[in-house]
Amino acid sequence: MSKRAASPTIETNSKRNKSEHMTHFIHEVPENNKDTCFLHLEHVQDVFKNDRFSETVDLCDSAMDRILHQQLKILDIRAASLGMMGNFKKADKDASLMVHLAPSQSIGYIRMGDLWMLRGNQRQAMEVYQSGLKHIKEEETKGHELLLLRHQKAMQKRNEPFDIIAHLPYDIINLILLQLTLGERFQFLDTSKTWRNKGCACAPAWDHIWILNGHESAERFVQLLPYIDQHIIELAGIDLDQSLLDTLFRQLSNGQFNRLRRCYMAGKEIQNTHFDAFTKAGKTLTELHLSFEDISTVGLKRALHACTELRNLSINRGCNSIVMDIVHHNCQKLKRLSYGIEFLNTYDIYDDEIKTEKKEKTVVSAAATVTQSGLQELAVEIKRPLDIVPTLNQHHSTIRSLSMKAIDSSVSDGIVFYDISFLIGTFKFELEEANEKDLDTLAKACRSLRELRSIHLYAGDIACKTFIPPLLQNAIHLRWLSLSSGCFVNLPAETYTVIGNLPYLQRLTIDRAATTDEKMKTLFDALVSKDRQLPTVLEDIRVIESKSFRVDSVIDHLVQLPALKHLSFNNARLSEQDMLNLAKKLQYHPRFCSITLEDMNSVKDKTLIALAAIKQLKQIHLEDLLFISSEGLKAFKGTSIKLTVKKGYHDINEKDL
Repeated sequence: MSKRAASPTIETNSKRNKSEHMTHFIHEVPENNKDTCFLHLEHVQDVFKNDRFSETVDLCDSAMDRILHQQLKILDIRAASLGMMGNFKKADKDASLMVHLAPSQSIGYIRMGDLWMLRGNQRQAMEVYQSGLKHIKEEETKGHELLLLRHQKAMQKRNEPFDIIAHLPYDIINLILLQLTLGERFQFLDTSKTWRNKGCACAPAWDHIWILNGHESAERFVQLLPYIDQHIIELAGIDLDQSLLDTLFRQLSNGQFNRLRRCYMAGKEIQNTHFDAFTKAGKTLTELHLSFEDISTVGLKRALHACTELRNLSINRGCNSIVMDIVHHNCQKLKRLSYGIEFLNTYDIYDDEIKTEKKEKTVVSAAATVTQSGLQELAVEIKRPLDIVPTLNQHHSTIRSLSMKAIDSSVSDGIVFYDISFLIGTFKFELEEANEKDLDTLAKACRSLRELRSIHLYAGDIACKTFIPPLLQNAIHLRWLSLSSGCFVNLPAETYTVIGNLPYLQRLTIDRAATTDEKMKTLFDALVSKDRQLPTVLEDIRVIESKSFRVDSVIDHLVQLPALKHLSFNNARLSEQDMLNLAKKLQYHPRFCSITLEDMNSVKDKTLIALAAIKQLKQIHLEDLLFISSEGLKAFKGTSIKLTVKKGYHDINEKDL
């Protein structure tokens, strides 16, 4: 039977199945191609209904090729987008599907290889490109050329050295730079142009730049400053050669130091032209430290006039009236001023209103309420009494910290003071030659300082007899008192009672001071006296190189101080028996928690065992003790006491004990 003679039922069912197959084919087509496919299917259906099957197959093959081509393009675009987003897992799936759908076409192999290249894996990319060259059709010449070109590029890329720094993000490079020394950071900049561009963009790595004399790359450091000048907050040039110092000031003058806040310069000579560097860079400066053999007042005046935001000024030369006048008229916002000596670290003993130095604040004194807008900290080396008087009078209501060095022939030569060695023969007689009127004027100015929180005095006989007693007598808010050299031994007897009755004194430092047992007992009798209006708040006592100070005479007084927290003895006159007695009496003290012993030959193992028995002890620092051993240190094993042991400048590890 011929096909045309077939039953109507069979023919109808066959056409229905074919129609359903064509409809299913339409559902698999992307939405935007449905209209075109419907027009094409109507023609295919007409051909199929007319039993032109061979032509129908050719039309379907052509339609499938077009749909496959569009599907491959869509997958290629999506895989490329996913790869740029870093989602290589999904991108690899799309590329694999492309190869599966069209294993003889180059498009899938190219996309898969490009994804491996994007991840930096040239070897895997070369394998994919090589596989594509084996499987694609020979007549696809364009695809063959593309695969061959990519294979060659991957091979060339693989043979090139890989610069990981060039591909790292800036935050990672910044973390790397922060682990390097300053010299290693500058070497980083010198490695290549790419590394320099990357490194110079990391601001936190260049906040603090200290260029010191003797460093083999100091000259190169100065030359590289223009690349990082916009990031520098703190810049220091210490004891540099004159030619290098000239270059540094020239860089400072021509650079863009828009963030510079602190500047430290030290050397033999500073020229007037060097001060011109501060006319531009000084606009943002808040701290300026100058240490030179000779400083021109003309250049200094020009520099300070430009530093309108200056809060902290330190000059290594002794003060004089001309310089003090320049500072007074050009530094209206100045809070800390130092001449010839360093500042004390006073912040840990200030109350809350003093700790926030940068903000204007109101403080309450015994007399009135004043706005703190003047000088707060002053450190001076006095040669002539009247040099400092105007400054004290102008800022008497705002000065909180005072460090004064006023020495005469009663002080031995070659004293080392706060790591500054100086010879006093050139000016030690100037105070002795001062008339009584000038000394009285200085004493009156000192008497007006009623808001002092900390005082450090390094003085001889003349200072002790003239201005130290009135200075202490009116310092009712004093928190920290440090007396060095001849201060203690030459103070009048009634001054010891004044010190002992200071209501807010928290720290007392006796540094290289000579005194008598009677005077020290007078001081401690006042501290523990029951007649005090307020109980003493003294919590920190430090005795440094004061062998004539007999601690054993005041041991009973020490343990009666209710607020005592810390004791420090450095080369002090204290026998082993005295130390044992002190530890025994401090055993049940309610607040005592810390002790420091340095260069004390009288401290032995028995002393350590006694100290370990103190109930509230939390910390003990031992340094340069010659007669201790592991037997004494074992007393602290199993306790909660933090033990620090140093021999010279080296810590002793637990394994060495």
